[in-house]
Amino acid sequence: ILAGPAVVREMARAYSETKGDLAEKLLSALAAGQAAGGDRRGQQSAALLIVRMSDRYPEYRTRYVDLRVEDHPKPIDELDRLYRILQTEDLLEAHLRFAETYDSLGQGDKANREREWIGETLRRVRASGARDAQTLNSLAWFCALGNVYLEDALQAALSAVEIEPQNTGIIDTLAEVYFRMGRVSDAIATIDRAIALAPADAYLLGQRERFRSGKIDAK
Repeated sequence: ILAGPAVVREMARAYSETKGDLAEKLLSALAAGQAAGGDRRGQQSAALLIVRMSDRYPEYRTRYVDLRVEDHPKPIDELDRLYRILQTEDLLEAHLRFAETYDSLGQGDKANREREWIGETLRRVRASGARDAQTLNSLAWFCALGNVYLEDALQAALSAVEIEPQNTGIIDTLAEVYFRMGRVSDAIATIDRAIALAPADAYLLGQRERFRSGKIDAK
């Protein structure tokens, strides 16, 4: 049912030449196969399923990436779009988890690579000029939790607050980034902005006390 041998050749070429993790290589292969003719019957659906071995997080052994497009005129493009969203949300947390696991095993090189993927995602989104506050906020938040790429995270957080200046969750992320950078006075001033919008919010009040105490607690 393929348009011809070029479909398979182009998929193999794209897979081999594409840099990045397995998902990037597979998505590139799908796109290249479609560009070479794909399925003679046309396009309708696409899916991407990837698993990763993990003793600490067994859910990744069955679903690390699990995306499906059932009915769409350009399903591979849509699959790629969904993956970019997943990259800025669940996969950021996954990379931090694997980094912590590798650190605990004394495998620093692997841990650093997991953190580098976070940085690559952050730089790609910022370079794209994305103006989605939730995406920018998510990137900044997970960088803060991992204490990585804090200068870039700060710019992402500032952009998110500019887009949604009344969103206390987004303001809290900016405060957290400041705190992780050691800019405690800026963190307190920023969280005070959030508290002014939601004076009875126990979480925000707790954040202010944490910043004042200087404790970096696991979130």
